[in-house]
Amino acid sequence: MLSPDESPEYLQFRASQHERGSTRLVRLEVIALITAIVASAVRHGLRQSTDLQIDLLGSLIFLSSISIVISGFVRYRWSLRRSSFLREHWEKVGFAGLLVLGSAIVSLVAHRLPVIEGPSGQRLEWLYVYSEGLILILGFLQGLSVSRAYASRGINPATLLVGSFAVLITLGTFLLMLPRARAVVPGAETPVSAPFTTALFTATSASCVTGLIVEPTGTYWSRFGQSVIMVLFQVGGLGIMTFGALFIALVGRNLQVQETATLRKLLDSDRMGDVRHLLITILIFTFTAEIVGAFLLTGLWPNEPVGERIYQAAFHAISAFCNAGFSLTENSFVGMADRWQIWFVTTGLIIVGGIGFGVVFNLFRVARSRFRDTDVSDTDKKKLFPESRLSLTTRMVLVSTAALLILGTLGFVLLESFAVNGEGTHHVAWSDAWFQSVTFRTAGFNTVEFSELQTTTKLFAIGMMFIGASPGSTGGGIKTICLSLVLLSVVSLLRGKNRVELVHRHIPAAQVQRAFLVVTLGLFIVMVSTFLLVLFEAKPEQLIDHLFEATSAFATVGLSTGITPELTIPSRLVIVLTMFVGRVGPLTLLLALASRQKRQTYDFPEERVALG
Repeated sequence: MLSPDESPEYLQFRASQHERGSTRLVRLEVIALITAIVASAVRHGLRQSTDLQIDLLGSLIFLSSISIVISGFVRYRWSLRRSSFLREHWEKVGFAGLLVLGSAIVSLVAHRLPVIEGPSGQRLEWLYVYSEGLILILGFLQGLSVSRAYASRGINPATLLVGSFAVLITLGTFLLMLPRARAVVPGAETPVSAPFTTALFTATSASCVTGLIVEPTGTYWSRFGQSVIMVLFQVGGLGIMTFGALFIALVGRNLQVQETATLRKLLDSDRMGDVRHLLITILIFTFTAEIVGAFLLTGLWPNEPVGERIYQAAFHAISAFCNAGFSLTENSFVGMADRWQIWFVTTGLIIVGGIGFGVVFNLFRVARSRFRDTDVSDTDKKKLFPESRLSLTTRMVLVSTAALLILGTLGFVLLESFAVNGEGTHHVAWSDAWFQSVTFRTAGFNTVEFSELQTTTKLFAIGMMFIGASPGSTGGGIKTICLSLVLLSVVSLLRGKNRVELVHRHIPAAQVQRAFLVVTLGLFIVMVSTFLLVLFEAKPEQLIDHLFEATSAFATVGLSTGITPELTIPSRLVIVLTMFVGRVGPLTLLLALASRQKRQTYDFPEERVALG
């Protein structure tokens, strides 16, 4: 006989027969997942262990996996809504099925599988490796679920953005500190892990798509470490929130209203209904550009094996599109500016990655409205495709990007033609000038040695880096739109107008004020970072190089005059913080830290002040 709390009328509002027990089991699953992940890290060398300890850690991973499966099965048996339970917990359902099926297959055919070195024997080692891989996948999926849950709670998008990058950097540092992430050190009997500051600096630079390095990527890190770096700047370029929403959209699940509102703010989309389409456009555009770019870049390494060529091409294509600037070569692309894969393919990836996904989405919708259903009248086409014109943002981004590319190319050629450093003038190839004009603002690759550039060229590059890419892109800086609004505001004031107008549109005063705020905060951050670098390094003769380094870090460009590996620990930490602030944006960081502003219900008398 059912108790009053278990009557049919009461049970219809409950999800489980034993809600408290289900809650405890969920907590047990979280503990088991965290335990397995930590055990996996320790087993792979985060801490030196004996063969017995390695064997015990493998057993702990497998037992944790089994406990997650058992807990999920019990919760399913208790569930009063089993069909919805399977849909809502598809990650753990899939995990349980793959674990049981895979473990059975491994147990039967382990003797035919490739040999894995370990103290536990062939069959057990394969079970440990298989369960470990599933645990890591489940941890990734659960992380996306947590990110989605926070997005659906209406938390400040700025806080989510800052927090997501902090989590990404922490995970990246953790992985890069594993001994297997570092290349074999000559003369060392056991694998050596990277120092904490080196791992932190590299993880921050990769997550913030900057490209500054303290150790050469191609020789200091192993293939595993290089892959971690590649994943970091791929995820960092698009953003964790975007990745999570992309995954939800791909598996066919609907985004919640509050989650959609949060993503709309992060992606700067005008309409709620655009978010899902924008996410799909980002996915298709990103991976299409990277795959095509990787295919075209394979010709850069004709003497390498096929596998190495594919990996090198994929690494540099993703790095270029995400404006990361990481390279596996010894000196980036120095001396290779005349190769079409460099001046055309690489620069093309950098440009399309830096114009912003909102611009790409707008261009896509305009193209669709122009070329689909050509027989439809213009009036009907406007009804079918409301967005049949270029938005003001798209126009400003395209014009400002083109102007900066032309100005950067001509400026580089002209400035390098003057003997400011007391040396004779020298010829500068147009291919070098074009490539550096592209990478000055966003990417961080180089085809010339920046330590040998004229001082005036370095100052010119600092200005270009400070401007950066466009809003909603993988690049940093104050953004081209902010620069455009500031210039337009100045022109309007000089003409005696009290507002900014462009192509028969009036730009809100609040946006113009925000642009000035971003520029002001950017200048403040760069100046403070430069001051600290000069203070910690005690080399005033390198003032320009320190300013160059600070601006490169803030704008997440990654160009350097060669002083990065020589920086002291305090200076490296300054650069780490500058890269982080530059990626999340000074305005976003202030919004995340500031409390909600209260509306003023009063006003003071107006009084003018002297301006000059």
